[in-house]
Amino acid sequence: MTTIEAQSFQAQLISFAGKVSRIKTHCQSEESTKIYLVVPFLALLGYDASDPSIVVPEHDADLHPGGSRKVDFAIIHHGAPAIAIEVKKVGTGLTDARNQLRSYYNALPTARLGVTTNGVIYEFFLDCEQPNIMDGEPFLTLDLEAAATGAVNPDVLRLLEVIRQSAYDPEALVEQAFSTLLRQRLKTLLLQEFRNPSDEFCRNLLQQLDIKGVRGPQIDQHFRPIIKTAMEDAIIVPVLESLRQRPIEAEEKGATGGSNDNTETMSRRIVTTTTELDVFDYAKRRLAFLVNDEQEYSAVDRLCCKDYIGKFAVYLDRERKGRLFDYITLGDGRHRFVFPDLDIDMIVSSFEEIDGPLLEVFSRKLRELRAAA
Repeated sequence: MTTIEAQSFQAQLISFAGKVSRIKTHCQSEESTKIYLVVPFLALLGYDASDPSIVVPEHDADLHPGGSRKVDFAIIHHGAPAIAIEVKKVGTGLTDARNQLRSYYNALPTARLGVTTNGVIYEFFLDCEQPNIMDGEPFLTLDLEAAATGAVNPDVLRLLEVIRQSAYDPEALVEQAFSTLLRQRLKTLLLQEFRNPSDEFCRNLLQQLDIKGVRGPQIDQHFRPIIKTAMEDAIIVPVLESLRQRPIEAEEKGATGGSNDNTETMSRRIVTTTTELDVFDYAKRRLAFLVNDEQEYSAVDRLCCKDYIGKFAVYLDRERKGRLFDYITLGDGRHRFVFPDLDIDMIVSSFEEIDGPLLEVFSRKLRELRAAA
């Protein structure tokens, strides 16, 4: 797929995701979810549900001929089922769908790709670990509500391109899916080590510095905090330092197309201090450690800040609707944080004291912005 084609598909996906967000509340049954959400998604991928030689609803998925078990959709490739899809009603969790699809999987040996969906969330599975046995975790999860905001990971687009009818290649898909699963597992493992370095991880690092024979109590009392801080300094801080070089709110300035003399005068009076930038850096760094899922972790990069006379604002995506907190420097070693949505106004001596409300308001704003998309 060319760059232009990829950009076109991304635009189509975002547009479709926006439509799903608007009409999902009208899908009150599994059948309406299939008709109004899943079938159009298949069409987006190039599969014509009006052609029974391509998309077969209620396809047999029983080990015994004439059995009663059927998968909601089977997509045919080269005359045999290639993709099996199990659908649940909008708003329904996908645990049951996973279990059902797994029971159908080995009855459809030619179907390497399995999909579970509730019309908004799509999970994609393969049999990378054992042939003809569905993997326990998806190699790809697509959240159309998140996509409606324009937040589409390039890896998601790359994998969807291989799944589209015009380019469907099971072998290439398995290869890419395995690499994706491996990266996901390594990322989870590394994040766990960043948040709380294990004894084994600490010992391995210390041994490379020729510090050997370290016992558990020594790691807890002395080495683990040092290693954790060193990892932040080595990996996260350089990234945040690069963000400091970007003009704060350059997008908003460009969107206004200029400013009048009064605005320019006010801008000259506003000087973003090192402490304010430290607050912004801290919010991004801590949220990267505190969030619990991949979507929240990806959204941390969308934090923005804006300096006003007398306060410094940090927000997610949108200055007003996404406002997390306002920061005011008190000048005596203390800091004031105002969380408008939580009705919290707190004065602290250490940034760490805001971790609880910071995570709460970030998660809330992310949910609200997705719902409004």
